[in-house]
Amino acid sequence: MDKTCYETDFTAYEPRPSAFIQLHTEGNILKFIFLSFITFGIYYIIVFSNISKKINIIAQRYDDKKTADFRLIAFIAAPATFGIGFFVWHYKLTARIEQELKRRNIGYCFGRKDFWIWNVLGIMIIIGPLLYLYKLFTAMNFITEDFNENYKIYYSYVQNCKK
Repeated sequence: MDKTCYETDFTAYEPRPSAFIQLHTEGNILKFIFLSFITFGIYYIIVFSNISKKINIIAQRYDDKKTADFRLIAFIAAPATFGIGFFVWHYKLTARIEQELKRRNIGYCFGRKDFWIWNVLGIMIIIGPLLYLYKLFTAMNFITEDFNENYKIYYSYVQNCKK
């Protein structure tokens, strides 16, 4: 068997370390509330659009689902459904984050019950949705940090295997 047809130099196609994904963690809840208030909700839309992109990057190869971009929900689905689209989207996002926390063995308690208790029923005490957002941001920070750390490990493993 002629080995020359299999010997190809792939070094030109190796990605550079700067090209790898390092996802940013979300800010804190006070910054989110302040900037959402100052920008009349625009910051809210931007943050949740970024969260939907991040959860798709992190979890899509494992659960084969895709979370809709929040801008689509905010500008089309929610007005057409008189706000119910927001609740459905947040519920699906919460369920997906809950699955990802379990898959990654992260010991943080966040899930669908938090959505129902804090985001839906918590509206009556006004602070409930803020507690839900705090828990959501914390869960996403844990998932993002775990993704970034495991991605570094995977990258170093792949580089060691190529040598």
